[in-house]
Amino acid sequence: MNHPTHEITQFDDAHQAVDPSEVSAGRIGRRRFIQGVGATAAATAVVTGTAAGTGHALVAGASQFVALPTVTRVLDTRTSTYPYQRLHPNAVRVPLAGQYGIPTNATAIVATLTGVNMAGPNWVTALPAGTSAEDLLAQNRLVSILNLIDFGQAAANLTQVKLASGAVDLVSGSTCELVLDVVGYYAPVTAAVRAGRYVGLARARRAVDTRQAFGRVNSGTVLVVDLTPFVPADASSVVINLTATECTGPGYLTAYPVTATSVPEASTLNVNRVDETRAAAAIVPIATDATGKRLINVFVLQSAAVIIDVTGYFTGPASGLSEDGLFVPADPVRILDTRDPGQIGRLWSGWTVEGAVPGAGASAGSIVVNLTAASTRSPGFLTMAPARVVLPGTSNVNFAGAGEVVPNHAITPVTAGVGFQVYAFGGAHVLVDYMGYYTGAPAAAQTPPPVNPAPPPIGPEWLLEVPALGLRSRVLTGDANRITNAGHSWHWTGTGFLGQDAHVAAFAHRTTAGGPYRNIHFLGTGDQIIVTAADSRQYTYEVVRRDLTNSRVDNILAATQFHPGTTFSLIACTRPDFTPTSTAWRIIVTAQLIGWRELA
Repeated sequence: MNHPTHEITQFDDAHQAVDPSEVSAGRIGRRRFIQGVGATAAATAVVTGTAAGTGHALVAGASQFVALPTVTRVLDTRTSTYPYQRLHPNAVRVPLAGQYGIPTNATAIVATLTGVNMAGPNWVTALPAGTSAEDLLAQNRLVSILNLIDFGQAAANLTQVKLASGAVDLVSGSTCELVLDVVGYYAPVTAAVRAGRYVGLARARRAVDTRQAFGRVNSGTVLVVDLTPFVPADASSVVINLTATECTGPGYLTAYPVTATSVPEASTLNVNRVDETRAAAAIVPIATDATGKRLINVFVLQSAAVIIDVTGYFTGPASGLSEDGLFVPADPVRILDTRDPGQIGRLWSGWTVEGAVPGAGASAGSIVVNLTAASTRSPGFLTMAPARVVLPGTSNVNFAGAGEVVPNHAITPVTAGVGFQVYAFGGAHVLVDYMGYYTGAPAAAQTPPPVNPAPPPIGPEWLLEVPALGLRSRVLTGDANRITNAGHSWHWTGTGFLGQDAHVAAFAHRTTAGGPYRNIHFLGTGDQIIVTAADSRQYTYEVVRRDLTNSRVDNILAATQFHPGTTFSLIACTRPDFTPTSTAWRIIVTAQLIGWRELA
């Protein structure tokens, strides 16, 4: 069928409108589920040299990228068409070298792995043939490519997998149908080459944002996108991050060459619901038209706003000779997991975590990873970049709400002696799985180490615990009489919240309504007060003083502020000797903050 045309306005990196690109038409199959992603790949600004004679030693395993003439399906476990070995119910081995146009000496493949989930929460990974997924899982070193939540869910992601004995193993945690589409491969080299080297922009540049032009792209539209300002004439493929936002319903986007006669039956990016925001990286062969424009196509099945960030490109046969930008595949390994003991924990919005790269040393200009946001706090995104540089205004992973697990393939440069950084907007756990690196000079640090801000303050409801007294009490805000007469603690209006550098206070009865504070006069220096917020932050305080004052509110509040810093005070009626009780006097037991942690 013919697709309706739709004009798209291209933007340069200053977001100024330039000449509109053309719009063309094509055809696409009627199947709603697209069984594979033919053009996905990495995204993020990468800095690597391109001049010959830069002095970098050619390292073992250095390889150049070779795109296949067309994306080639090599596995679909739902059919008997493709040769593979079933290792066990949830694992298959796929032979590749010497077939499908992949030479016998290929070091790695670039492919899109698609899973159709037949279970509950699940994961899928790709490994060099013979690698024991069970051993890696036992060591907490198993990488993931896909994360699936619901039965019947289909998801795809690009992976770059080192070959072993010419094959790869695909493993899932539970029952899952698997599809593998090969985009290209890496061929070993022994000297500087022209084509197939990765070159990244100094900073990712926004090429298209339809929200600033006309809003959503119409359903069924093929956009011809002019990327001339962003890649040179000798580039053979462009590396982009493709984002769909303001989505009107389930659908997909496909980035593909303008030389194709129709839209491939493959997707680059899948979206599942209204108003979703999702991103996927893509490597797309780029062609030059008769006027010299450098063009790619993007097909939009279901109306959405489209954003395209250009992050780099692969060189072509007319490029200069160089040893930079060659890929060195590695055995996949997880190099950062903020869930691990001793790690930073789940990032809050505005936080940054740094990570080191094992084994690459001074020869790595950039690394290839799978970046995953897990246990997300709210809608947001992750941005990956070399450590201690100014972040680009782009993102690598987008998530639409709390509790999501969202991966995306990424390439990021690294900083000499430090590594990489991941910035979280919205907050999430961060997982980084390493697949290899591109040769080149690491970036230089430009900024000091990041200092993460305190998490946002949070008010009641809280759970108050005093282990020395066996005390547990809900801390609520509102009407003091109603709350305390129900046997709870009342957050004293006007005092601070958890997470603030402030004095916090709570009041409760000693003899009525269960008398939760009956024995607080027994608390002494060093006893702990533990307060847990609804978002699982837990703050621990140690008692530092006990005070007596009359019932005047200003005197009570002044007593809670006698000790400097961040404190939590328990307030109750008392006799002058601190025993229960008289409404004429108040006991104030104050504890200072010694630390906080997140329980989940």
